[in-house]
Amino acid sequence: MHHPWLHPRDKQCKPETIWLTLLFVFSQAMVASSAQAGSADDKIDAPPSRRSGNEPSAGQMRPPLPTASTQGSRTLWLKPGSIRGAFVLKSGSRFPVAILNELNSDTAKSGEAIEAMLMVPLEYGGVILAPQGARIRGRVSNIVGQRSSLGAKLSSRNWLNASAAFTICFQEISCAGKQIAICAQPAPDTVVFSNNEDLPLKVNKSGLIVLPFNGAPHIATSVAISGISFASGPFSLITGPVLSTAASIVSPSFGLDRPVPNATAAERLRAAATGAVKGLPGGFLVSGMVNRGLDFRIPAGTDMTVELTQDLVIDATTGR
Repeated sequence: MHHPWLHPRDKQCKPETIWLTLLFVFSQAMVASSAQAGSADDKIDAPPSRRSGNEPSAGQMRPPLPTASTQGSRTLWLKPGSIRGAFVLKSGSRFPVAILNELNSDTAKSGEAIEAMLMVPLEYGGVILAPQGARIRGRVSNIVGQRSSLGAKLSSRNWLNASAAFTICFQEISCAGKQIAICAQPAPDTVVFSNNEDLPLKVNKSGLIVLPFNGAPHIATSVAISGISFASGPFSLITGPVLSTAASIVSPSFGLDRPVPNATAAERLRAAATGAVKGLPGGFLVSGMVNRGLDFRIPAGTDMTVELTQDLVIDATTGR
């Protein structure tokens, strides 16, 4: 049936309609990427859940539930075990410490000694195993130096994050003339509290202390821009750089491939320039070699949560 108000030419998609559709898809990708990045950064510093989702079957022995005791703003999260004649803290027990000597990712060496202080008494069933102020000694390990963003994409260590990272292996608690051997590291998915740093630090799932950066949304944005550029045909050499520059102005971390908490005018200008290059065909290789991550320092007095990676068994008679 023919409608006089519907001309056959109107059935064809106009160029303006195509451009508006592509820009809408790009804007939705940007919004979704920002939401994903925000939700990823919010999931930190959560204590282990009592309902882990891995409930034992009827024929299995149920492990003891963690017991938490709070003193001020610092919390012990202990998982007691049971061995006759000994105090046992299971792997996964957590306690807060304060770092006593400054660490700098730019100068840190593997095996470098570090000392911390226990912020609350390590208590077990009313018995103090280590008092508040007890010294905890360890060494720096698993150092990942700051590198190019392209190198971070090609590496499995701290993948997509070009900034420096390292962890600390805590090996000993010293108090009252006795040494208690431990095996512990910074607790995964927790914040490293420091009032002297503009950039927040956290511990990732591998136990590495890192500058949090989620590069996956930026990759999604780059893919969306590439798709729009390809669809624009001969205008791709204009469309890609324009959209990539716009994304870098909105989010400088997209153009610089690293966290930018408080972007200055100079950083935004540099992000826009590298973003324009990234929008060109193969430009991600050039920007990936130019963009580099950041170093960070952990000043003395920084608070962090430590987690046992092996069971801690202390003889009830000797206290060791």
